[in-house]
Amino acid sequence: MSDFHFRLFGFPVTIQPVFWLTAALLSAMICDRIENMSNANMSDWIGKMLIVMSAILVSILVHELGHGLAYRYIVRVESSLIVHGFGGLTVPVHQHHRRRGFIGMVQESFLAFAGPFAGFILAAAVLLMFYIMPPVPDHSPAAPLFRFWLDTIFFISVVWGIFNLLPIFPMDGGFILREVFSYIFPRSGEKNTYIFSLTLSVVLAAVSLLYNEFYITVLFALFAYQNYQRLTFMSFRHW
Repeated sequence: MSDFHFRLFGFPVTIQPVFWLTAALLSAMICDRIENMSNANMSDWIGKMLIVMSAILVSILVHELGHGLAYRYIVRVESSLIVHGFGGLTVPVHQHHRRRGFIGMVQESFLAFAGPFAGFILAAAVLLMFYIMPPVPDHSPAAPLFRFWLDTIFFISVVWGIFNLLPIFPMDGGFILREVFSYIFPRSGEKNTYIFSLTLSVVLAAVSLLYNEFYITVLFALFAYQNYQRLTFMSFRHW
């Protein structure tokens, strides 16, 4: 199974195969929590899972579009969008000119915040649709499925945006934290970011494990390991 490629608003988009597996697992978990599927037959279960998977894909693409548009119009750099097993990634085609001082911190922080911000706009648009769009006839079989799809997009966009703003590197909140720390502590800002991210990741992984949230536990454990690796690399680099 190979990568799936297309273009969206001029951005090259790549969807890696592992995304579909992760999205299927998340969809099963979401369906189990926000929908009473205990009495559903297999076709209904698969249908709801496909709807949730599409909502996850839409939410991630809008999130990454937020980053891509920020790079395009703020720092004049084009980028590629990648959807992978743990979310998405916006990759600029080349490094942009970074401003110094407070202005530079604000600019770089907004580039990171643009993804969650786009998700929040999507969630607000979904809410607005419920007020301005003509109602789907209740007798239509598509009505409850369409409502479920919109509800899921709203839920994922809000939760995904808030989750990404946690001050843990390499999430968007972690990039913002690194910018703030680097501005306040010019010599140790990057190191302080990884220490803080590592500590918070371990704490949240332990709390998630306590509540039997296996997927979230694995995710925070992965973040902890990534920050530990970065700290180790920094130690070797200064030897």
